[in-house]
Amino acid sequence: LVMTTEILRNISDEPSAKAHQWELEEVGDEMRDIQQRIVASAEKTIAEATHSRAPFAVTVQNVSRFKSINDSLGHEVGDELLRMLSQRLAGVLARGDLLGRLAGDEFVVLGCVGTGPIAAEVTIETIFAALREPFSINGHDIEVSVSAGISMFPEHGATFDVLLRRAETAMRAARS
Repeated sequence: LVMTTEILRNISDEPSAKAHQWELEEVGDEMRDIQQRIVASAEKTIAEATHSRAPFAVTVQNVSRFKSINDSLGHEVGDELLRMLSQRLAGVLARGDLLGRLAGDEFVVLGCVGTGPIAAEVTIETIFAALREPFSINGHDIEVSVSAGISMFPEHGATFDVLLRRAETAMRAARS
């Protein structure tokens, strides 16, 4: 995989998939397509939440030190780390949660409709716990740390753009 050239592919139909997950595929410079699919899923979730008057969470997770891992161990190891990270994230999400990759080392989770703030915090804690175990890649045990931020619909915004910005702001505040 080349991380600058990818799109998302929905693999949620696979029996082992607990949550909707997208896997990265090499096909050319398609980062806009990734973001468009995330936005389309978010808009659908917002419409459903608005109709049912139920909350949902948007969480953003950022992998600390990813660039240094990529630079020191090579892009092949970095690519494999991202693949393994996405699999581990998908493995701990609830059915109905959506997982996508926003950029190099940043993932977003759209909680299923009805997900309140306490459930969102539990999801983040579960993600942190799942990522504490090192990733073993090509003889390297790689430890990662993740920063995360949460925003809630409709409390923190009524559009995905606003919810995403607020979750990213919360993530940056958690990092510092």
